[in-house]
Amino acid sequence: MDQKKYFMTIGNRNWVFSVKDKDDKVITLVKASDRAIVRHVKIKGDANPFDPQWDAYFEDRIGRQMTTNPAEKKKLARHWRERDGNCQNNNEAITSQTRWTLRYIVPRSLGGPDTFSNRVLVHQSCHGYINAKELVAI
Repeated sequence: MDQKKYFMTIGNRNWVFSVKDKDDKVITLVKASDRAIVRHVKIKGDANPFDPQWDAYFEDRIGRQMTTNPAEKKKLARHWRERDGNCQNNNEAITSQTRWTLRYIVPRSLGGPDTFSNRVLVHQSCHGYINAKELVAI
């Protein structure tokens, strides 16, 4: 009976296509319903990526995307490893409890590229401090 070899009952699901490997571990196909639905967050209608007043908004959006998208998580982890888990500004540890943000070295509104070398990982409080210091310098 091949059906017993390839189809099993797992939990409440019958006729689940699966096999057992050498170590008797069950391997099954992933169902689309097993994945959580992630809704897209719309960009604010007034937001303009070329206007410096919206820089913080777009940096925050990218930071949120980096925590939900698997490909973006890798980029975030690379930034974190590059600095040994420390803030670029004050060299203190960035942990899951501290609030952090990605900051563009050259803001996108001023023509800065969206590349790894143009982003740094800083505490959210440091980000505000840096922005305030730059406003005074202007």
